[in-house]
Amino acid sequence: LRQSASLAKRQTSSQFPEHTFTQPLDHFSDTGFTFEQHYWLSDRHYKPGGPVIVFEAGEGPGDERFPILDTGIVDILANATNGLGIILEHRCYGPSAPIVAAVIPDDHC
Repeated sequence: LRQSASLAKRQTSSQFPEHTFTQPLDHFSDTGFTFEQHYWLSDRHYKPGGPVIVFEAGEGPGDERFPILDTGIVDILANATNGLGIILEHRCYGPSAPIVAAVIPDDHC
């Protein structure tokens, strides 16, 4: 039921490589289903002890938020605090979407 990555046009960046981690589909009951949550990070300003600054990408694919990670608020805050910047893709957009939209109930997005 997973969407193929080929269905979505993805930007690629050697500066901000794409990463994933496994998430449960439902955090309140164990359905046994999981999906890959996508994120991108910038460690160019990071120094040990600095904060982690997470920007949830909102209504759209996470790779469309690279400017925020590159020169926007995440970069500004990371630079000021020696932080690690992260763009986290919303689970209902891009390849983070766990299943085809017609199948997933609205209350899970």
